[in-house]
Amino acid sequence: MANHCTIVTPVIGDLQGTVMTAMRSIHIPTANDLALKAAVDSMLDSIVVEVGQQHEGAAANAAFRGGYAVLIVAPAGAGKTQALRRMLAERPEFKPREDGSRPIHSTVAPSPFTLSTLGNKLARELGYQTNRVIREAQVWPLVHSLLADRGVRIVHIDEAQHADQMRDMTSIQKVESTLKGLMQAAGWPIWLILSGLPELKRFCQEDPSMNRRVRVVEFPTLAFPDDVTAVRKTVEQFGLLASFIDCKTVMTDDVVHRLMHGALYQYGIITEMVQDAIGECARTGDKVLTEIHFAEAYGARTNAPDEQNPFLSPYFKRIDVSKALYVEEVDEDGKPTGRRSLRGRK
Repeated sequence: MANHCTIVTPVIGDLQGTVMTAMRSIHIPTANDLALKAAVDSMLDSIVVEVGQQHEGAAANAAFRGGYAVLIVAPAGAGKTQALRRMLAERPEFKPREDGSRPIHSTVAPSPFTLSTLGNKLARELGYQTNRVIREAQVWPLVHSLLADRGVRIVHIDEAQHADQMRDMTSIQKVESTLKGLMQAAGWPIWLILSGLPELKRFCQEDPSMNRRVRVVEFPTLAFPDDVTAVRKTVEQFGLLASFIDCKTVMTDDVVHRLMHGALYQYGIITEMVQDAIGECARTGDKVLTEIHFAEAYGARTNAPDEQNPFLSPYFKRIDVSKALYVEEVDEDGKPTGRRSLRGRK
């Protein structure tokens, strides 16, 4: 990327920082947000019905359904974590009560994953103080008791695909059985939101009784040319926050296609690349956003050479950008785990 860098005088007032802060503070709604909202609306309706039956004393022949799980699945970079985090923060149903408690508790699945490590993590987060590791058979009844004491009805577990690290079917079935027990607890049923990578869809597929308790919301991978209009809208919306920059030049099918390919056709990465390119344009003091600003932003993020930069190469569709956007994970001993994670922004 050195052959495209230009030394410039910093913009007075740190215009780049101002623009980046403004862009990162807004959310551009997509069809994924609507699907997410519909799933959570349905879950809240289910809670109202079940809790109402318990409080009013349901008739003897009334069926107890208990809770269920919503799986939010998408490849890394699709934007599911940000969309879910924003939705949970904005919904009035999830606001803290007067005593500071909330009806939802969010956590991140530990890695390496075991049923015991997840249970102990939840117990500590819910306020149980101990220096010892509680045994698996004891920790989950404790977790359920703590959830009920704090009025928690929904547990959100992000990176839930970590459970897929367990290879033997017995351990996987124990996880599914434990979560099923939370959802079916007659005195205080729990609803689950599990978010993670596509392999999470395998959750509970082998158990028919659990399968009916699982609903999947999948963030689709974008496609060219089907989603060109949505990507253009994203560029336009962020461009409004930097009105001194002309963004029309990058609205062509060619540049949009390069952007989609360079972001693995994942909306979350596209959003970040648009932000970074506009920020680069502001940094250099340019007035027109071009593919060169996208190339600089991509190069800064991935360290990819020009011939592997989708904004520079005439053969961009042949470039496997996943090699630049992902990094191989290693364990505590520095040995490869066989898993990859998305490379962060710089």
